[in-house]
Amino acid sequence: MDYGALALAGLQQLGGALIGCVICTLVGAPIMKLTERGIPFWRHALICFWAFARGFALYDVATDVWVRLLRQPDPSWADSLADIVMLCGIGWLISADLKKQGVNRRFPGVGARVILGLVLGIVVLVVVGFFAKV
Repeated sequence: MDYGALALAGLQQLGGALIGCVICTLVGAPIMKLTERGIPFWRHALICFWAFARGFALYDVATDVWVRLLRQPDPSWADSLADIVMLCGIGWLISADLKKQGVNRRFPGVGARVILGLVLGIVVLVVVGFFAKV
């Protein structure tokens, strides 16, 4: 077993998760601030980053366990299902962390709005990219 390649793959996974957390925080924190104005922006950014970090870490561990236990890559439907579950979990984590701060909103909560904003932003980027190519 090549431990150098394994360490490099782990660092690449960690770097990708960190970049993903930063990007999602840059998009999610302003949505949180627009939804709930009673908390400072830096705290929104911290809550958003921490929720995405936990979600990405759990996702990475789950996919690594899947690949190592079954010794085969996960099928595309399982990957898509895991993405949806991860996004729902991250939205729940954001709402749960805000509830600890005293924010109690009914559905759709702040976490659901952040995830919806991220998904809509991705859809807009894909559509713009598609029409830019045509």
